[in-house]
Amino acid sequence: CAARTLLVPLIYACVRPRLVHGMGGNVVLLLATALLALSNGVLATASMMQVARLAPEGLREEGVYVAVAGVYFGLAAGATVSWAVGRA
Repeated sequence: CAARTLLVPLIYACVRPRLVHGMGGNVVLLLATALLALSNGVLATASMMQVARLAPEGLREEGVYVAVAGVYFGLAAGATVSWAVGRA
């Protein structure tokens, strides 16, 4: 999970300023983004399964709703930060 943070500077170096030129930069960018997407999907799925398993019997459904809301909030926050960085 913490290793994912190392991909952010790599992606940034491929985009702005473009330190890795040509097709190599595009390939590195594509692979880093794919790795982030795959690890994000695995982490989100695992956390949803854990919420449903660990929550008390009467609160399981509500716990999953809160977890889904957290995922949506994270997506919205990430998109907002990405937009702000892109405008800078």
